Amino acid sequence: MTPVHIRLRHWREAAGLSQTELAKRVKVSQVMISKIENGAIQSINLQLLGRLAKALGCEPRDLVSED
Repeated sequence: MTPVHIRLRHWREAAGLSQTELAKRVKVSQVMISKIENGAIQSINLQLLGRLAKALGCEPRDLVSED
């Protein structure tokens, strides 16, 4: 299995959103956004990945990079 990194902070900052603003858009807690950005959450489901991408105006694949 190839490790992946969720590039959420990069896209969130590029969109000019705070963690709280993004969390409200995707209906999760700000703590969840923080944990994803800091690597405390190692995997997220595809549905959440899709909601994050939509809120950030990118494709889900843009949020994922191989480490």
